[in-house]
Amino acid sequence: MSDITLSGLNASSYRVANAANNIANAETEDFQAKDVVTNTLSSGGVEAVRVDRPISPFAPLPNVDLSEELINVQRAAQAYEAGAAVLKVENGLHDTLIEAFDDKV
Repeated sequence: MSDITLSGLNASSYRVANAANNIANAETEDFQAKDVVTNTLSSGGVEAVRVDRPISPFAPLPNVDLSEELINVQRAAQAYEAGAAVLKVENGLHDTLIEAFDDKV
C-alpha cells in the first residue's frame, strides 16, 4: 500500500517542479508551458508524465498564466499533504500490527 501512496507523493512533487519550470520560463520567448498528467499503473499507484499544454496554433508564446501555475502549486501541495497523512496512518497501522504480533509471540 505504501508504494501507491509514495507514487502519489512523487506525482505531487513532479507537479510542483513542473509549475516552477513554467513560472521560471514565463518570459522565455517561444516557451510552451507543460502540464502534468497522471496515468494509473496496473501494479497500483500512478505515474506522472509531462505533456505540452494544448494551445491554439495562433496563440502567442510563452503561454504561461502565473495565476494558473500558483493554483497548480497549491493543489499539488494539498495533494502532497493528504498523501503524507495517509502514509502516517499506514505507518501507524503497521506499528500496531507488529506490536500485536509481538504480544502473541
